[in-house]
Amino acid sequence: MRPSTIKALYKVLLRDVRKMAAAPGFRLRESLVPEQWGHGTLYPAARDATSASSYLSGEEKARWTKLQTFLGPQKGGQDVDFVELVRLKFRSGNPTHLDDLMWAVQEVSHQRLLAESSSVTKTDDVLVEATGRYLPQHSDPSARRFRYTYRVRVLNEGVDAIRITGRHYIFDHGNQKREILPRHSPQVVGLTPTIQPGMK
Repeated sequence: MRPSTIKALYKVLLRDVRKMAAAPGFRLRESLVPEQWGHGTLYPAARDATSASSYLSGEEKARWTKLQTFLGPQKGGQDVDFVELVRLKFRSGNPTHLDDLMWAVQEVSHQRLLAESSSVTKTDDVLVEATGRYLPQHSDPSARRFRYTYRVRVLNEGVDAIRITGRHYIFDHGNQKREILPRHSPQVVGLTPTIQPGMK
């Protein structure tokens, strides 16, 4: 590949990383997995956030592991200066880094899509993050049947325990908003979990 092409790819990657990192509430996210739905379990407090979820497919586990390897000592991706990381790894235009550069362009695109499909809200000391994905293979628009998979993370950043007693879901798909569950619908996947300070 010509040096000018490598330089152009680097510029595309740098531009996309800037946009990705500027998104409100941005963090690196694992892919959504339909099989994860319905387990309703609390996030294990001792789980290493850099290790792949057991719900991910082999391909998605490999993707997450490669991302953590790319981050190196800054695994987890929190408080990482992604723009500087990309500069350090790819600014030289070294052709031996071409495979990693191509992978990084695809991964940043994937992370941007996850960020655009997410909503992050904080009320008092409770941070709620929801990520959704439309499932066309399980939907039938002609019958007005639409299926989604989603993941909701609730983090208690306060000093007191909280209890989740209900939920309200609105899916925004393109130019259509659908209220899936009305406000104050009871429980969360059949549970009313108590979340201690620092837990999610």
